[in-house]
Amino acid sequence: MLGQIIQSIGQQETDLGFQMLDQTIESYKQIEDKELSIELVASLQELSDDILFAKFKIEDTFRFYMQVQTKQGKQDVISAVTSLLEHERTSPAAFEVMGHETAQIAERYPALVKDLLQVILKTSQEKLSPEQQAELQTQLARTVNRLNLVGSTISIPAKTMDGKPFDWAALKGKVVVIDFWATWCGPCLAAIPHLEELQKKYSDQNVSFIGFSIDADRQALTEFLEKRKLAWPVIIDDIEVDAAKIADGVVAASWEMPSTAACGIAGIPALVVIGRDGKVAAMVHSPQELETELTRATSATPASNDSSSLNQKTRTLTAAGGQLHFITTLPPDADDATAEVAQNNPYLAAANADKLELLDYLLDMQDKVKSIRYRDGFAVAVHEAATRLLALEASDRFHVLAVETAVTILHEQASLGNDKLDQQLNDFMNSLAADERPAIAAHVAFHQLEQRVIASDDLPTDKLEPLLNETFDYLSEHDLSAIHLRLASTVVHAINRYDDEETRKEQFKRFGKVFSQSESRTLAAYGKKITKSATAAANVSQLVGKPLELSGVTDLGGELDWASYRGKVVLIDFWASWCAPCRAQMPKIKAIYEELDRKKFDVVAVNLDRSAEAFEEYSKEHQSPWPNVIGDDGRALAEQYGVTALPTMMVVDGEGKILAVGHSVQALRAAIDNALKPNEK
Repeated sequence: MLGQIIQSIGQQETDLGFQMLDQTIESYKQIEDKELSIELVASLQELSDDILFAKFKIEDTFRFYMQVQTKQGKQDVISAVTSLLEHERTSPAAFEVMGHETAQIAERYPALVKDLLQVILKTSQEKLSPEQQAELQTQLARTVNRLNLVGSTISIPAKTMDGKPFDWAALKGKVVVIDFWATWCGPCLAAIPHLEELQKKYSDQNVSFIGFSIDADRQALTEFLEKRKLAWPVIIDDIEVDAAKIADGVVAASWEMPSTAACGIAGIPALVVIGRDGKVAAMVHSPQELETELTRATSATPASNDSSSLNQKTRTLTAAGGQLHFITTLPPDADDATAEVAQNNPYLAAANADKLELLDYLLDMQDKVKSIRYRDGFAVAVHEAATRLLALEASDRFHVLAVETAVTILHEQASLGNDKLDQQLNDFMNSLAADERPAIAAHVAFHQLEQRVIASDDLPTDKLEPLLNETFDYLSEHDLSAIHLRLASTVVHAINRYDDEETRKEQFKRFGKVFSQSESRTLAAYGKKITKSATAAANVSQLVGKPLELSGVTDLGGELDWASYRGKVVLIDFWASWCAPCRAQMPKIKAIYEELDRKKFDVVAVNLDRSAEAFEEYSKEHQSPWPNVIGDDGRALAEQYGVTALPTMMVVDGEGKILAVGHSVQALRAAIDNALKPNEK
């Protein structure tokens, strides 16, 4: 408790924190129980680094650079780390921490890491003992080797399971996939069936798969391969391992294999792709990423951003007498643009994390702000960690939390229109379909219901009522949160398929009441709007024939010039990124936008996202060529014209009058074509 108080004060007032720390250490030194005294003093001395990390804003500068990768941001990181490591109170442990942090981001920000490694190595010569420097260099060597890997030619002394030297030359001219794996690695074993599928898929394209086991327990590996026949040869490091010496630390000994150090491998499975030219094209960590790289590697035309020209050396690892010879030369200089060769996911959990560490990791990821959760790789990393935890023997509480975290993060991205993660969510839920534990089965039931409602466009309207009744019963029995937004918008879309206005109103009334009781402010507000539209005397369909006036700030940064659209037929689209039916309409809007003459037809969208981050995240992947009125201005327009159901679309003629209102491009296509006919004479 005292340590936490000192740390908290030190993070606000550095000098005061150090003063309290020194006084407390002196008092602990007076304790008669010397063993206890030493233990307490050591624990307090570790707080110095915590205080300094806060003083120099290490976390903040790193975060800023990762969000906005500017030259100044990069310099700020380097300056902060330099100040930290040069400080007189910095402990040797801080160097180890910074080495670990640079390793975590080496794939994504290699240019920054290259400079940081220089700083760490230089300051360590002044602050650390020769023994400590040697340990640090061993730690950093793995990161340096990883930075050097892409574009290199590797030659690792290896042998087959029967003890014969492995002939790397036999692979010349082929695309090669080297799967670094271990029998104790759950994700590695889970990846094997997917790798076998890829091997079959590329069997006619001269692609060879090799399994490079880093298992230190060679007997366990032999027994595994006797039970599970792999479709490719398995090789191992060409060194002898004393089973007796590693009996209590098999995993740790596996990470000391020469191959892992030479290639800079910090997590498995690590899938190294070698091109036909014999150079490493990429290292990835999942079969999904591997398929992308194989497509590139087997293409007749090499990718234009091939980085092999940056790094033409041949890497040879010697393992004579078990002594490793690390290649510690940093990669050649490259500007920030060429740093895009990074392939690794910086958010992945530690490769050797146990179940408690995976649980802590998932709890931490739950607390990340949206700006972090929306980043590339975040959802994939959470899913990967959850899958690993599910594969371990643990209590139901651990497994339920793993499922809840993965479902929440994947669903959040799926709801923003990320089709790849939507499919990953579907696959994940399908893999849990047979799980009978109530909490997990509940997630599966929700997902299955949501998918049926999303697919309800294919149902005739007379078949909708049973599904809507089932959905209403489900929603009435559960506490609703943000995860139910996609289902809510899809329900409203299904209701809008009814031609009878009274039927629509009755459905909106009952669903609106349920949605308005949600703990999610967005869903509750949506429910209130639906309820209001169900009880109001007028609705958007009664706008036909009336003039439409649009104004407000657009995503292009300026005011919408509504007057400039006079003389054109315009499709107005009220939508939100969390609305699945809205996103389903986007390709259809783009198709008609590209089909019709821009002098006669145009599109204006009104976005109703409450979060600017959500709109921006969706727009990164789905840019539209028409303007969006956004923020408060967009929501004000929806309020002005009584728009509650999404998507709502309007067709406006050349004089600015509303010709038709509907909820899909298909329903409004005839109105658009009819409006364009006079212009075609």
